[in-house]
Amino acid sequence: MTSKESDMWKMYRFADRADEVNWNSRYQPNHEFMRFMISHMLDYAEESIKKVTFEKRDLRAVIGLSGGLDSCVSAWLVANAMSRGIKRGSSGRSRLVLITFNGMSQEDLEYGRRFGEDLEEGFPEVEVKYIERDIRPLMKAVHNFTEDMVCSIKGKKVYPGELATRLIDLATLEYADKTSHCGVDSTNGSEIVLGEIVIGAGLEYSPISDLYKSQVFDLGELLKMPNYIIDRNPINSTFGTDKIRSYFGEIPEGFNARDVYAVLDPILFHIFDKKMKPRGIARKLGHSQEFVERVYQRVRDQDHRRKHPYFALNDRRVSLARTISDKPNEDFKQYLEDCFLGK
Repeated sequence: MTSKESDMWKMYRFADRADEVNWNSRYQPNHEFMRFMISHMLDYAEESIKKVTFEKRDLRAVIGLSGGLDSCVSAWLVANAMSRGIKRGSSGRSRLVLITFNGMSQEDLEYGRRFGEDLEEGFPEVEVKYIERDIRPLMKAVHNFTEDMVCSIKGKKVYPGELATRLIDLATLEYADKTSHCGVDSTNGSEIVLGEIVIGAGLEYSPISDLYKSQVFDLGELLKMPNYIIDRNPINSTFGTDKIRSYFGEIPEGFNARDVYAVLDPILFHIFDKKMKPRGIARKLGHSQEFVERVYQRVRDQDHRRKHPYFALNDRRVSLARTISDKPNEDFKQYLEDCFLGK
């Protein structure tokens, strides 16, 4: 086992053995509800792009395209919104820029190229522009720069870093700013719950950040996206490995990525949305408690990525004010008024 694989498994592994997991406890799609939501998502996409670019008629958006499910679903959804706006007259000209970066993997590049052609063909009324750039020289320059800083203070490296993702979002956002386009982020809800988000990366409009990965599969299917995108295994961009096999050491024969997320997402939902503890989740879903506790700990360990730690006065008003008064809420409110109302 390489040190890279060891680091990956230490960070991401939830279960080594298949018998730790109840593979029959799965997310259940509701296509009727999702179809209802799609109309609202398309409206919101149109509104969001106009809000970001300060335009009342034209729609301009740019997305970094990896060729994976999330970026492709996001691009396909935006193209649908643009097409819909043109056809119903709520928008005029529409341009969607797809940027595929050579530097993640050759497979990503090939999927991105193929998808760009399919999207352009599927939405002829939308101006689709495909850009391909080699990000490796930029990655090398920044890597060497930071390596020099590490060496200069005899620092010790503990993590491979997330440079590619940061630079891809940075380049996409810089293009968006220079050309008055809306930068589209393609992070999904499962990644946010698990903390698989890169600090220092992010764009201006996030169409699927409130959808678990299982729902993103549903959305792609209902939007009639190409099957080769829906069927593709997700890749861990930091380690360049199969993501679902970093979660599970053993997966039942015949299970694909969609099947695995259908098992994982209900656990994430009960941890993050329902605020349940591991014992209750394990009992309800039929998993081993050890497995659920590993997922739970991963979610809790990544809280700082979803919301960066900061000292919030309002969150501490009682404990702070209690040291000076028997009426902490009233005195703290008065303190703020005295400071900010010129008294």
